[in-house]
Amino acid sequence: MAIVIAEAGKNFITSEKDEPVYQEAINLVDFAKEAGADVVKFQTHRLDEITMRDGTRRKWIERNVRLTPFAEFWLPLKEYCDSVGIEFLSTPMSLNAAKMIDVLVKRWKIGSGNIGDYPLLEFVAGTGKPVILS
Repeated sequence: MAIVIAEAGKNFITSEKDEPVYQEAINLVDFAKEAGADVVKFQTHRLDEITMRDGTRRKWIERNVRLTPFAEFWLPLKEYCDSVGIEFLSTPMSLNAAKMIDVLVKRWKIGSGNIGDYPLLEFVAGTGKPVILS
C-alpha cells in the first residue's frame, strides 16, 4: 500500500521574529490535506542534545524549540491533524525529540542525517512502530 507524505518539515517557521507559528503549521496541514496527502510530516528538535557551538543553525534550533513547546504546539497540532483526517508525523532530530513525540506518532521517519544515531535508532526500534529510513 502506497501512502503520500507531504513534507512540511520546518517550513512553518517563516519569519526571523519570535512570532506564533501554530497557524502557519495549520495552514501546511490544510494544504497537505487539500492536495490529497495521507500524512503530513514535520521535524521535531530538542536543544538539550544539540552540541554545536554558537552559529546560525544553533540559533535557528533555539528559536524553533522556543516557538514549538509540546503542550502548546505539538499536541494541539496532532489533535488538529486527527480532526481533519490526515496522519501527523514528525521526524525526531534527536533521541529526546523522539521520546517527546512518541505518544503522537504511529510510525517513525528517520532522516539521513540521523542514520548513525544509534541511541535514537535503538529507541525507535524498541517502540515496535514502523520506521521509514532515509
